[in-house]
Amino acid sequence: MKAYQENIEFDNYGSENCIREFYVKDSMYCIIMVKSGILKMNNCILSLDGCTRETHKKVPCIVSMPNASIEIFHCNFKGDTLQDSYTAGILSLKSDSTIHECSFAHFNSGAIMIDQKPENNVVISENIIMSCQTAGIFIQGPASRPQI
Repeated sequence: MKAYQENIEFDNYGSENCIREFYVKDSMYCIIMVKSGILKMNNCILSLDGCTRETHKKVPCIVSMPNASIEIFHCNFKGDTLQDSYTAGILSLKSDSTIHECSFAHFNSGAIMIDQKPENNVVISENIIMSCQTAGIFIQGPASRPQI
């Protein structure tokens, strides 16, 4: 018996399940995990190209855990174009997030995925999002009100 499910299918549209399907825990696959404090990034390139689909998990570039904070400026994010794996750009969970003038491309599980509380400050501005499935930007949570 295998420890994972082989042909797992994730929601490929924005729904209440799409963030839950990341199975967030301390040992999850990602490039950067912010458990507490502030992550400030400027002019960086993060790529998940070549991430194998054998992981059978959604893999984000950056995960911001509750009570952490991220400030991302002028960065480029690239999902997987080789294995067609389930990748995401930024996953922010009940944390403050500022994402400005970044580009996101080739993410099968969304570019920017946010689960916020009413007290969280989330600013997403002047970004370029292309070739992303599930959602370009997905925001959920009580009292989440976008201002465009």
